[in-house]
Amino acid sequence: MKYKNNSQYLFSISEIVKTINSELKNNEKITTHAIRFWEKKFSKIKAKRLDGNRRLYDRNNLETIRLIRFLLKDKGLSIKGAQSILKEFKKLDDYNSSSVKNAYLKMNFKNKAKKLLNKIKQIKKDG
Repeated sequence: MKYKNNSQYLFSISEIVKTINSELKNNEKITTHAIRFWEKKFSKIKAKRLDGNRRLYDRNNLETIRLIRFLLKDKGLSIKGAQSILKEFKKLDDYNSSSVKNAYLKMNFKNKAKKLLNKIKQIKKDG
């Protein structure tokens, strides 16, 4: 369920997991536990809290979580290594580490291309 806050959509932790996992292979999936753990380790993830301590994340948090997953899982960095890289950028758009940036952008592009290809195949199959 998406929540709207100041014309910005907020996502529950389960929606964040579903969104990220839809882009990954089965053996690369993340869990809500991982996001909660990362939230403690990375100050850039700032969930808004509702009554009952329910976490809601905005699009910036989603991109930050994607980047953290990429650094930890795909690049094999330690928590401290990923923390040091994230400290260097003020925003995701500002980071200068071209090899990390290019690999991250390549992974995102590849995932989006696969999704589009699957949609095209489904349309051809159905139509």
